[in-house]
Amino acid sequence: FALAHAHIGFRYGGLGESALGRPSLLKAYQLRNRASDAERFYIETLYDRDFSGNLERERRTLETWAESYPRDPSAHTLLAGLALSSTGQHELAIAETEKAIALDPDRSPAYVNRAFNQLLLNRLDDALRTVRLAAEHFAIDRLLRLLELLNGIRFVLDGRFVGGRIVDGRL
Repeated sequence: FALAHAHIGFRYGGLGESALGRPSLLKAYQLRNRASDAERFYIETLYDRDFSGNLERERRTLETWAESYPRDPSAHTLLAGLALSSTGQHELAIAETEKAIALDPDRSPAYVNRAFNQLLLNRLDDALRTVRLAAEHFAIDRLLRLLELLNGIRFVLDGRFVGGRIVDGRL
């Protein structure tokens, strides 16, 4: 159940309700030794990011995960979408998404993270190319993930994305 608690905490954070996700992240962290190695990396990443606030340890965990599981795109996707993007390292984030896409071109979060970081660098044309590339890979139901990108664009344009976090989660 550790992974289920981690997913709940992560989803709350994605909705701009990190405080509601903190108890689930704590529970996941307490149960992490019952999880697989990859799941433990994921749990520790989320705990460091949204519970303890230790962003340096979050990044180290993701880098260790990527080194330990070189064919797993998840660590690269999360490194780009969480650790690097939130600390303003958008070029490095884009490079990590490219690694994730090379490992598995059929995973939509990497495209979302890539386009989002391109937008943060004011590269609208590149972001649109990324969205078009993603559209070539996904059926319409999987494109719903890209709608998250559009919401992210709204947060940036409305000035509600500050310091790598959504300030006001209301749409």
